[in-house]
Amino acid sequence: MAELPAKIEVGGYTYTCVEDAAEILRMNAVIGISFGGICEFENARILLNPSPALSRRRVDMAHECCHAIINERHLDTLFKDETDEVFVKVFAPALVELLRRNPGLVAFLVSEAEE
Repeated sequence: MAELPAKIEVGGYTYTCVEDAAEILRMNAVIGISFGGICEFENARILLNPSPALSRRRVDMAHECCHAIINERHLDTLFKDETDEVFVKVFAPALVELLRRNPGLVAFLVSEAEE
């Protein structure tokens, strides 16, 4: 079984990836909402709740990666208010499903072989 990577590259940034239930609970209390993960742009850190099932954590990780991409590419200027959250909630599960159902696509996308 693949494990959560310790670090990921998003554009020019290296994000540290951490699973920490206590930190998630603390942040949930501070922010006042419940979430499975958070992408901290300022700290270049993605924090995930390790409690949900693995399938849920994979979607949560994809969700936070989408936030990192939106921030890195300055796409947040395209969204008003919290519409980026709405977009990411719909897009991330679809992305995970696409990648999971199409391993040939993943191999094609990540291959470094040239023609």
